[in-house]
Order: sequence, then C-alpha cells, then structure tokens
Amino acid sequence: MLALTIYVLAWPVVVAGVAIFIGRAFIIEARAAKRNGHPLI
Repeated sequence: MLALTIYVLAWPVVVAGVAIFIGRAFIIEARAAKRNGHPLI
C-alpha cells in the first residue's frame, strides 16, 4: 500500500518536471527565433 501511495504522489512531480523542461525549452527557442528574425513555426 505504501508503494502505491508513493507511486501516485510521484506522478505530479514527474509531470511538473517534464512541463517545466518543455516550457523552458520553448521559451529559449522563442527568444532565439525573435532575436534572429525567424518565425517560431
């Protein structure tokens, strides 16, 4: 039961970490595109 509780509570941490990683990369790419005058897409 403890393992299941830890597993369920760990998912929000994993999801938040991935979201922060992707969001940070997106911001870096958007700034680089704006700086170089290229469209983001």
